[in-house]
Amino acid sequence: MNFGELVGGLETNAALHAAVSWLAKSVNQATPVVKVRRRDGTEEVTAHHLLTQLLERPNSYYDGKTLFAGVVLSLVADGNAYLGIERDAEGQVLEICWLAHTRVTMQKDPQSREPFDFWEYRPPTGTPIRVPKRDIVQVRMGIDPEDPRYGLAPLKALVRQQYALEQGTTYTANVLRNGGTPMTILTPRDPDTLIDPQEIADRWNAKTQGDRVGSALVMDVPVEVHYPKATPNDLALETILDRMEADICAVLGVPAQVLGLHSGRLSKTYANMKEAREVAWEEAVLPLLNLIAGCLSHALLPEVSARWERERLTFDVSQIRPLMPDVDSLHNRAREDWKANLIDRAAWKRMVGLPVVAEDAGVFYEDTTETQLSGKGGL
Repeated sequence: MNFGELVGGLETNAALHAAVSWLAKSVNQATPVVKVRRRDGTEEVTAHHLLTQLLERPNSYYDGKTLFAGVVLSLVADGNAYLGIERDAEGQVLEICWLAHTRVTMQKDPQSREPFDFWEYRPPTGTPIRVPKRDIVQVRMGIDPEDPRYGLAPLKALVRQQYALEQGTTYTANVLRNGGTPMTILTPRDPDTLIDPQEIADRWNAKTQGDRVGSALVMDVPVEVHYPKATPNDLALETILDRMEADICAVLGVPAQVLGLHSGRLSKTYANMKEAREVAWEEAVLPLLNLIAGCLSHALLPEVSARWERERLTFDVSQIRPLMPDVDSLHNRAREDWKANLIDRAAWKRMVGLPVVAEDAGVFYEDTTETQLSGKGGL
């Protein structure tokens, strides 16, 4: 069975939608910056770089956060994200925009030996457009073994889970719509009773489904009502659907409690939530940011900068709360290292964020203790 043909889009699956939305919002918390490598091997951030300005305001229709949200959606759903480049009359990059992954394909000219020769973009209306290779940037997640030119979508490994979740929620919704009544079998008590089965079914459904759920039903023939063992409890839908949600979270690298999914309820505590956010950032968001930065550095830096060989695009995550060090732990570690004479006063101040003066260098805890004992003052 081809489950891929049976499932809907991300908009029909709450778990997948929650994961993609969380990833997009998290990616947009990081700030794109361009770093240039000095002669001594160190790097410094380049202020007001053309690439970061372009990513902040990619076009006249939407901002950079919307652009990156589209990139994340395409990478999860298809393994490939595409950015179209608009150029001025001199061929310089003027704007970039997100292109739906469902509308972009690689095409080859007859007799060509290249992996591909041009892009084909299929707009919502009109005929397909031939686009030069340099005018579309591909951000690829992994490699599709069936066609190495494309990435491998995480969503392709989740089609059965997606189908099971959709069917489970649809079944539950239908049971609620039927007044909490699962599938019903009606049989006449007297085998000699002449009844129209369709008429009895229509009368039953009219009173147990839709807006007339719960209204009185009077049957003029004796019938027996049977409920097959197919209730939500009998099907263990809660456990089954938990497993589907857990599989989605495992593939995307985001713990269920971070997304607020039902399957994360048993492990959702304050301490676990903090650790879960850290795991989500380290296992899902940071690799995604590195992937995007690497692809855009390779494709766009040569387009906008003359010194692109010494530059790289990266994302500043220093202000991301789940990745910031625990202040209490940092102070405790610094204090213990200071009291054990493992670091001098200058290093201790740097660790806790205090200003350092020249007199702090080479002063250890034992020196300050001896000063205090001798009555000469100290810290």
